[in-house]
Amino acid sequence: MKQNWIPAIPVAFVAGILTMLFLQMSGWIQIGRSQSDHQTVSPGAVTAAADSQTSVAAFTGEPSLVTLQTQIQTLQQELAFAASERDQLRQTVDAINSLQANQDERFLPGALSDDAATSATGADLHNSTGRGGNRNVSATQTQYDGLITAGVDQGTAVEIKQRSDQWTLDRLDLIDTASREGWRDSDEFGEKMRELHEQRVDIRSEIGDTAYDNYLYAAGESNRVQVRSIINGSAAQVSGITTGDIVLAYADALIYTSRELQNATRDGIRGELVSVSVLRGGQTLNLAIPRGPLGVTLSGVSAIPQQ
Repeated sequence: MKQNWIPAIPVAFVAGILTMLFLQMSGWIQIGRSQSDHQTVSPGAVTAAADSQTSVAAFTGEPSLVTLQTQIQTLQQELAFAASERDQLRQTVDAINSLQANQDERFLPGALSDDAATSATGADLHNSTGRGGNRNVSATQTQYDGLITAGVDQGTAVEIKQRSDQWTLDRLDLIDTASREGWRDSDEFGEKMRELHEQRVDIRSEIGDTAYDNYLYAAGESNRVQVRSIINGSAAQVSGITTGDIVLAYADALIYTSRELQNATRDGIRGELVSVSVLRGGQTLNLAIPRGPLGVTLSGVSAIPQQ
């Protein structure tokens, strides 16, 4: 019985081989490919793999070396541009601060001329185009000449010039020191500048109103204040002040500069009636106006001093 199935073994072996051949030819299986054949990759497959890696890197947030280098270069360019903008902005801020300091702390009429305080370099040259003609001299020299022309004795004029020169040097030294030490924008600088401002030479109080009027005119400074425009509904309009009026006095105090008029409106009790003298069409008019903001635009004008 057991020997009856032995002839079936070769038949089964041959049938198996035929089946394998049939499956290979049909594409169902691959027989005889070496490991090296499996590792052979076409150029197209390499490109596809690279693209796949790039896509994966983009998806996972892990940039390639080329991408990182590009980003670094871009950041360096942006930093350089930002640094340039910062420097330009700093220069602009310094210029504005300098102009503001000069505007707030400049010599007012009653000290040196306004042009005298606009120099922060030490040159302090003043280009005067007043009645004395064109001349390029120091501001304090212009001041001295104006005092002499106004009839102030030479000794007093020399003493005022010396004090004005020292004031100018102190101011320039303060600005230079604060700029070098980096506290030009600090509250300390503003406080020191205000203290220095209070020490400036007040020519009007030293030589009197009449000589001061003559001095302003002789120095080529404005010695009268004229109304250029008026805000509707303002105290000036309600009180009868009109465009073109020249303000001669406010609250019985003679007015020679716009700053003097502005300061006078802030004195006393706000709302109290005070007298205002204006020159209109060759006539002097006395008006009553409540103390406080006038609501006008002013400009300085030059007029021959009244003797």
